[in-house]
Amino acid sequence: MDTLISALTAEGIPALLLHLAITASGQKGGARLTKALSSLGPGGMIGGLITLGVIQAASFVITEETIEWVYTCAIHQMLKDGVSQDEVIARINSYKISSGLRERLRNEAMTYAAN
Repeated sequence: MDTLISALTAEGIPALLLHLAITASGQKGGARLTKALSSLGPGGMIGGLITLGVIQAASFVITEETIEWVYTCAIHQMLKDGVSQDEVIARINSYKISSGLRERLRNEAMTYAAN
């Protein structure tokens, strides 16, 4: 689920930016897209496409890191509130997340509970 959210965010943010640029271009027809892409980055339309690609990659990475950070903060709060380590790990196992993130969160729960 976390990978799906990251992928959707990575697609959505550049699409939203392009839509805003098209709307703000003030042109009609195909000139709208040309004007929008050339206004998004240096180097005309190609620069605009590259800018959208960079924004897409950055969005994916930022979303991945943010999702992990939110889960980590939730785990820390559960442990502070007195939820047992076994219960926290059981909750982590029930989350619909990737196996890599699940493993990192389990390790975080064990490490944080030990301190």
